Amino acid sequence: MEGEDITLREVQRQVDEWIKTVGVRYFSPLTNMACLTEEVGEVARVMARKYGDQSFKKGEEEKEDLSDELADVLWVVCCLANQTGTDLTTAFWKTIEKKTKRDKDRHKDNIKLRDIMNGKKIIEAYGYPAALDNLEARIAGYTQEANKMAGDVETLKRLLNAIDLTTLSHTDTEASVSKFIGHVNTFAKDYPTLKNVGGICLYSRFASQLSKTLTAEGVQKAVVAACFPSSQASVALKKADIEEAAKGGVTEVDIVISVGEMIEGNYDFVFDELKTLCNVVPGLRTKVILETGALPTHKLMWEASVLACEAGADMIKTSTGKNCNGASAEAAIVMCEAIKAYKAKTGRLVGFKAAGGISTVEDAAKYYAIAKDLVGKEVESNLYFRIGASRLANTLLKAIVEKEGGKLDGNYF
Repeated sequence: MEGEDITLREVQRQVDEWIKTVGVRYFSPLTNMACLTEEVGEVARVMARKYGDQSFKKGEEEKEDLSDELADVLWVVCCLANQTGTDLTTAFWKTIEKKTKRDKDRHKDNIKLRDIMNGKKIIEAYGYPAALDNLEARIAGYTQEANKMAGDVETLKRLLNAIDLTTLSHTDTEASVSKFIGHVNTFAKDYPTLKNVGGICLYSRFASQLSKTLTAEGVQKAVVAACFPSSQASVALKKADIEEAAKGGVTEVDIVISVGEMIEGNYDFVFDELKTLCNVVPGLRTKVILETGALPTHKLMWEASVLACEAGADMIKTSTGKNCNGASAEAAIVMCEAIKAYKAKTGRLVGFKAAGGISTVEDAAKYYAIAKDLVGKEVESNLYFRIGASRLANTLLKAIVEKEGGKLDGNYF
């Protein structure tokens, strides 16, 4: 009777009795599967109209009843359960037991499920590994590994494919940028056995030019945006810069955190801003520059890394190469440890980019060794490991050519 409490097992029995006395017989299981899809669609329609952003059609609002649509879904689920000999009561309790064992810590540790997600709470939830204060021994180990890797031609090829070929000069012009891009376009023809650089990175004013003239396959189109390199502008202006770059057709943007706010411990400000900027254009990959050379402690580097990852960064990057010291092994270890911790909590992998003052093969190999050890083998893809340098591209190419018995006079890029 309407209004009476009823068990799930009794619901199944009632559906079965109705089918056999009123409904003649069950539809086939495949037909009922189609019916279930239809009923779930009806639920989606009501949710979109009543609780989402869609508006009701004329005369439609009075007819919409979410409870009715949910009951229809339950009805068809019971039909399928009865047809397949499934006791939903038993299945439900098994599911409760499974979820309790599997997820007893998962949701408790999920920062996104906290009542209020803000920068300070994120920092508190992650804590800080005190071992990151003393990195000399680890750096020595990575340096040794890098020296070995620097002699391996396959590693050199992988490093070349990780390069973000960059020009960020105040004298850049459309003509100079066109020439810059031209070298990348002809690379496959000149070196058919090698993979090209990972990306080209320019000022945002060249976004359209980059998108229209870069024809090399597999090379990302990136620009610096959001008032690079100082990041001293309103969120509205930063958003507009990113939107303009996206309209130009780029695939990636490199943006800078508000360094001063980070140093002063204004975690909520930094996180909220980054969360906004990382989600301005869906599908646009965002590389967040921490400017680690300006962050005075490893703890601040860790905290900036964690905030950027949680805000939605696709990759975190050491520095702009403009205002402060560039990349360092210490910063790389701290940042990659943060990426590792974030992945353990969320399952999402964030990439790492080293930039600023990297000019030798050994230095490049060191950053690769750090990332591969801490982030994982995924860094073999340039979606998860990148080096921001231009001089290094020529150094790597010369080393590769020489190891394969050739000779390269002058610079290619």
